Amino acid sequence: MENVIVGIDLGTTYSAVAKVNKITGELNILKNSKGNYTTPSVIAFDGEQFLFGEEAKDEQIFGGEAASFYKRELANEAYTKKLGEKSYDACELSSLFLKYLVKDIEATHNLNIQAAVISVPAYFTHIEIEETLKAADMAGLKILGVIHEPTAAALAYGLESSHKPQTVLFYDLGGGTFDVTVARIKGGNLSVLGSSGDSQLGGKDFDQRLIDYFLDEVETYLEDENENHSVLQVVLEIEKIKKKLSEFNEITVPITISGKREEIFLERSEFEALSEDLVERTIEISESLLNDLSLKWNSIDKIILVGGSTNMPMIPNYFNFKMGKNVETRVDVDEAVAIGAAIKARMLSKENQVTSFGFKKTQQSVGFLQFSDVTSHGMGMIALNERGDKYINSIIIPKNSKIPISVEKKYLFKPTKYRSEMDVFVLQGEDSRVIFNTFISRYIVKGFDFSDFGNTITITLTYSYNKDGLIEIFAKTDRKPLEVVIDALERDISWANEPPQGGKDYKKICIAIDTSGSMAGEPMRAARDATLQFINQLDASVDIALISVADTVSCICSFTNDNARLREGLQQLFTYPDGDGNLGHPFNFVSNLMDEGLLIVLADGVWFDQETAIKAANSIKSRIDIVGIGFGSADEKFLSAISSIENVGGLTNLANLSQTFSNVAQVISTGNVSIGFSAVE
Repeated sequence: MENVIVGIDLGTTYSAVAKVNKITGELNILKNSKGNYTTPSVIAFDGEQFLFGEEAKDEQIFGGEAASFYKRELANEAYTKKLGEKSYDACELSSLFLKYLVKDIEATHNLNIQAAVISVPAYFTHIEIEETLKAADMAGLKILGVIHEPTAAALAYGLESSHKPQTVLFYDLGGGTFDVTVARIKGGNLSVLGSSGDSQLGGKDFDQRLIDYFLDEVETYLEDENENHSVLQVVLEIEKIKKKLSEFNEITVPITISGKREEIFLERSEFEALSEDLVERTIEISESLLNDLSLKWNSIDKIILVGGSTNMPMIPNYFNFKMGKNVETRVDVDEAVAIGAAIKARMLSKENQVTSFGFKKTQQSVGFLQFSDVTSHGMGMIALNERGDKYINSIIIPKNSKIPISVEKKYLFKPTKYRSEMDVFVLQGEDSRVIFNTFISRYIVKGFDFSDFGNTITITLTYSYNKDGLIEIFAKTDRKPLEVVIDALERDISWANEPPQGGKDYKKICIAIDTSGSMAGEPMRAARDATLQFINQLDASVDIALISVADTVSCICSFTNDNARLREGLQQLFTYPDGDGNLGHPFNFVSNLMDEGLLIVLADGVWFDQETAIKAANSIKSRIDIVGIGFGSADEKFLSAISSIENVGGLTNLANLSQTFSNVAQVISTGNVSIGFSAVE
């Protein structure tokens, strides 16, 4: 059994595996157990077992449970596909297929695949690359690195290219994604100048145009809309129909409808007219990339078509006739990416170290002395604009920067006993508007020295794209490195799409706590702890009052800045044994206690006379700000209705109650929900 390192093209519709011969340097696409160079990226369940590849595709055609195109859903947290008794997300499906693919190739060729380089679309985000690597890990596959699909195709093309310097555009239209990459090839060097694309545009979208056409045609024959079995058959075989249109100028598709055999006629030109806007989208993306690189179409020496969907004649014809640009077809569109991934795998293997003179002799036949890639997305962070009235995406690393790349930025931050962590919200994208970018994660910087607390210190953050195009964040003070952890659960950044709430110097704050029966036990203990922590975060000059709200409203502790008195007041809070809701409300009561200030209302149940409570809350909002915090069976709409400060408070749970109170403290002190630092100019 031979130990090998391979390149894997994990495609949306088809996948392939390639290896480099350790002795001769010869490149080989490895056939699967069916004798084919590519394997359909389809998983099915026949009621007893999982099926993969060709067998799974057959099961899908005959209407069985099947999963396909899941690669397009890797960043979609809501996506699931049920196979048998279990539902799988896109990462789990990718893992199942990868595990099958590796075992099938190993068994067919008597190999032991020790590690691999895996391909990803150039326009994949950090999240999608991360999910791909996670899938490989779940499959038990060691990954040496990733490679962008058009970059892999460029490496494969470079094997056959001349030594004449050339600027090449790689147009990669796969089953589910579109990428375009411009590279400079000179001698043994390949340098990617830039990439762009659309991870939601591919052959599947062309298929859908055909499906829509046939459905429209079938409607004219249907007598009973339920008699659509034959229609389903056409839909599932749409890929075969599309391939026939690539071979013939016109086709006839037989179909049985309502017991009658009918024929639907379609010309290739009609299909091309139906799909022309999709081709135009790919051209617009390509031209936008050229503009970003300050290039024109006449700057491109060659156009290389990659991806199975480029077999449609409309793609090369568009370049040939509409744009006057010839395309190259020397690279096998179904094999190029796997070949390029295998080349990179060979480059990264320990058996093939680079010396000052280049690669070992056995490597000279399999690629370049060196190649470089670029970021397909910019990297930024959520920040305030210069006026402080809007959240923006502050670009740190521009799109199409060579990777790996690191950029340092300095920030001022004031750690305290109750605010000992610095939050950094990282985005991927180029739009200055937060909502039009991909939120990667919330990075938490911690590990400050106790001596730093209460002092404004300078933090150096290092933003990086590593060699695989993954984002990394590092932090340090002038004395030591800091710990950076990822809060993978933080996905809601809706607050960043609203104007920042301005900080206010409140002199008085009332805290009204629900004391109905449902608050007994752990809820009341959590409420006391969160309230006390909140009090400790405030300036010592702020006067605080504690209010009990149930069927009646009473003052537990009048206004004071004495923490000992407030702690004593919190311990005096008790719950009424009967009922889960409130008949009373605090708004009129608080209005008599203070002329202006902040009221925080904490509730875990339903208030019975909500209409009266909302009306009373609205009557005092002109002089008293209100924040509603709820958990348990609290009504989120009611909390929103009584609140006057947006995106603060709201519905939470016991575990996050202290954090919610902390967010309120942060807002009233800084005017900013999550960004508690400023850039050093």
